[in-house]
Amino acid sequence: MRRLACFLFIAAGAFAQTFSFQVAMPRAAEHIVHVTLRCESLPGEFQDFKMPAWMPGYYRLIDYARNVSGFRAQDGAGRPLPWEKVARNTWRVATANAPAVVIDYDVTGTVSFAAQNFVGENRAYLAPPGLFLHVAGQLARPAIVAVQPPPNWAHIATGLDPIPGRANTWSAVNFDVLYDAPLLMGNQEALRFDVRGVPHFVAMENVPASVDRDKLLADLKRMVEAVVAVIGDIPYRHYTFLMMGTGNGGIEHLNSASIAFNGNSLTTPDGYRGWLS
Repeated sequence: MRRLACFLFIAAGAFAQTFSFQVAMPRAAEHIVHVTLRCESLPGEFQDFKMPAWMPGYYRLIDYARNVSGFRAQDGAGRPLPWEKVARNTWRVATANAPAVVIDYDVTGTVSFAAQNFVGENRAYLAPPGLFLHVAGQLARPAIVAVQPPPNWAHIATGLDPIPGRANTWSAVNFDVLYDAPLLMGNQEALRFDVRGVPHFVAMENVPASVDRDKLLADLKRMVEAVVAVIGDIPYRHYTFLMMGTGNGGIEHLNSASIAFNGNSLTTPDGYRGWLS
């Protein structure tokens, strides 16, 4: 695929007809994420920008769109484009065949749950279906996500593919993959083990220092090895465990899993076995 020119929002090298997202959190303490979407090659007098109403792996409708505010549309030269909200989760923009369209909006994240967005002073968990808009009928397009975390946050974990040479920037071959890859960020512990040469990353928070990290990784590795022995293959290039505290339950994704738990429970044998289960 041919390369696109350098955009203001991300470094050069995005693939042709890629949707480019910039995610920033200058108002993290207010539980607000700011999203900028730049689209190229959208012929037509208008386009419908939509937000999903469900998350892959979580079989329940969610009104993500209610958390969107401050919607604004411009062409590539910064000229405002008219728009109207035509459905609960759909914004219709009069794009008028503009070569480029730029959409800005805020998302409020106050629910600490594996299928919802949460943003705070010290951490964020981003559920892509409740964060990223897509153009109706354009789910097959690739996407790039560039994140600007607060300066005191050191770590971002996700199942998305990192783009070499670009800090905090990932790609997805289409929106099905994008929506199936949540992000956990802040100052979580960053751990890793490998199975058959495939890296498995563990981003973990709120686990007491008394919990044996070597045992924890060894037990996770044993479970992955057991499944691989049954299937006979590893159908991914990398995998990420998003170990979130506090809470209960989790959601499995394409090459990651969001797991909420009580970190203190790992300090007892029964609690530790329950966590593994």
